[in-house]
Amino acid sequence: MKESTPRRPASMIAALAILSVLLIFLAFAAVRAADLWTLLGGANPVQVQTIGNKLAVDRNGVVYLLFADIEAEQRLTVWKFDGSWTRVGAQGFTPGPAYPDGIAIDPENRPVIAYREAEGENRLRVMRYDGSAWGMVGSAPVSGSGVMSGISSLAIGTDGAIHVCYPDDDGVNWQNSWITVRTFDGANWIPVGAEKLPLSDGSTHGSIDIGPDGKPVVGFLNAEGYATVVKYDGSTWKAVGSAGFSPYRGTNPQLKLHPGGSPYFFYEDMENIQRATVMRYTGSAWVHVGNTHITSNGVNQGCFAMAPDGTPILGFGDKSHSTRGTVLAYVDGSWTALGGAGFTDEKVGTNALAIGANGIPYFTFVSYDVSAFKPFVMQYTGTPFAAAVTPTAGATATPTSPPTQPPTQAPSASPTPPVTGAATPTEGVTEPPSPTDPPTESPTATIAPTEGLTPAPTESASPTPGLSPTPAPADKPGGRTWWVWIVIAAVAVGLTVFGVLVFRTRKWKKQD
Repeated sequence: MKESTPRRPASMIAALAILSVLLIFLAFAAVRAADLWTLLGGANPVQVQTIGNKLAVDRNGVVYLLFADIEAEQRLTVWKFDGSWTRVGAQGFTPGPAYPDGIAIDPENRPVIAYREAEGENRLRVMRYDGSAWGMVGSAPVSGSGVMSGISSLAIGTDGAIHVCYPDDDGVNWQNSWITVRTFDGANWIPVGAEKLPLSDGSTHGSIDIGPDGKPVVGFLNAEGYATVVKYDGSTWKAVGSAGFSPYRGTNPQLKLHPGGSPYFFYEDMENIQRATVMRYTGSAWVHVGNTHITSNGVNQGCFAMAPDGTPILGFGDKSHSTRGTVLAYVDGSWTALGGAGFTDEKVGTNALAIGANGIPYFTFVSYDVSAFKPFVMQYTGTPFAAAVTPTAGATATPTSPPTQPPTQAPSASPTPPVTGAATPTEGVTEPPSPTDPPTESPTATIAPTEGLTPAPTESASPTPGLSPTPAPADKPGGRTWWVWIVIAAVAVGLTVFGVLVFRTRKWKKQD
């Protein structure tokens, strides 16, 4: 019987070559996704340990980073990036140790911060940078007593009015708390409406934003942990839709307003391993933006922002990716990872997210793996989420089309928990249907552009006088690119070498 001839190895080598090319292509795709996030300035802003990092971006695209500076005995420090990292004012400029709660930019392009004293009476204070130094806004603290039960939230309207939302209490038991909103009238911090917001008994964390009409809107979790949003109509606070509208109890609530004015509410679901959830108000009901739960696993220290074009964007430590950083944007009806999920090299914490008027997202964090808790600030280099209206210096911009809301998913049929207290419904707003009704797809509301608002003209950024950049080498690059190339290239080379050896071995055997 004639012995069968072994199959020629040429086909095997061809298959290995195709596989190698495919692996290299996949490596390139992975690297390209990771490269969409770059370390701003190519370095850590500072080489010190930080606490409570917060971000803001001014009209010129200058990025501001606020933090409690361990090197300065936990007093606050601000740095900015306008081509290089420079300090804004003195290091540790607050009178004593502090907890940073927020940073925002006023209409004159000046940074404003809110913080709580970390010792003594723990009162809430606000400071503003005047171009040369940081000074207190108002001669007295915002809160007359200590803010013991939670953190505050800061927002500034187009008219320059500074609003601060914070949990107040009876001074005896921090659990006897409620939400208060105050604004600065040029001389004093005065309450906006009633001292105690309706339905806020027991709440320890509120989040505030200012609508295009200049009216503040506040979101919080009530005493039972369910979401509630109220709006000030000029005289009283009124509930937006039903109180306690979230189907599950949450933590870390954050409210942002669409450019058209409709509220979006983010929280981490305490009943489902802290999975991320975002809901929005359609004008008649609160509905989920995308799925009920955006993430399949829990998130660590989520941070929520709204882009100028109305795209909601969410950053967090992703527990599905070893708590590495992930940033999601709601685009074309689904949540999409910008630059891939878990794009940072390190486990992240103390996260904050900000989006400039040009639509570029920035993400800051400290590493749990390296850098001794020094801050990183990363910039997204993909397509920005800028509004359709481009401001022109010296001219009034006219919107070409109204901002549109992204499609949403109707609320689930989960029973709404009982809520103690009552609030006046928002004028002109109908209550949502009973949660026991079958869920229906809620129509997308079309929001008309606000009249009378002229985008601020773009100005060229100028460095702060007397400040010189202090460059510092990065501890580690932000995007996970180098090891992807090494692993994939090693596999591709190994397969090619293996194929060549197989071919040569069989060739020698044939010659023998």
